[in-house]
Amino acid sequence: MRIWRSHPVLFASLIGAVLGFGNALAIEIPALLGKPSKGALSLLEPASGLHVGTGVLETAFLLLIEIGANVLVYAAMFCLLGWVIVGARHLFRSARRTKNANDSPQS
Repeated sequence: MRIWRSHPVLFASLIGAVLGFGNALAIEIPALLGKPSKGALSLLEPASGLHVGTGVLETAFLLLIEIGANVLVYAAMFCLLGWVIVGARHLFRSARRTKNANDSPQS
């Protein structure tokens, strides 16, 4: 829990990357097993129902690209969200400090 306090944006992007990886696997693995899926690999499958791509390496490469892109986009989205929250907290905290400094009597 220490990383959440010291690096909240990094922690948010890490959570996003893990969720993106899980989401990509949940979408693409059923396509590899031949079940109906909305994944990109099922779209590349020919109408005859043969395997995706021309070989195992091509399918693995497409799966790697799909999962990597999903992890990157989810990490970026969560990083941006964390950055906005940290920025808003910092802005309101500095505004409160300025207000308290102006309210205190000066000698």
